[in-house]
Amino acid sequence: MTVDGRRRFLDWQTVCLAPWADDVAYFLVGILDVERRRSHEVELLRHYLEVLSAGVPHVPTFEDAWRAYREHHLHGLMFALCPADMQPPDVCTPMGQRYGAAALDPGTLALLTNGR
Repeated sequence: MTVDGRRRFLDWQTVCLAPWADDVAYFLVGILDVERRRSHEVELLRHYLEVLSAGVPHVPTFEDAWRAYREHHLHGLMFALCPADMQPPDVCTPMGQRYGAAALDPGTLALLTNGR
């Protein structure tokens, strides 16, 4: 979607009340291939927080945001289990790989099991 000449992301597929980090993690991990995510996720999260601070009174610190972002990487692993009649393999396979790598790269599993 484009608004005032700027691109916007709007996903009404699964409208629900969830923490901000769920949407940010789901979007960044799903849209970027593994290498691009590894190279840019910190700067993109910092940019998100900067833009958020222009209109939201209580923005988390980067450390808190980084932790919350990593805690929500497992959401997208559902793509690895998605049946072909819901999404074709050419969609599910790369998404499963991206979310699997995200769960392992920043220590998400360790964070969820021992808090680090």
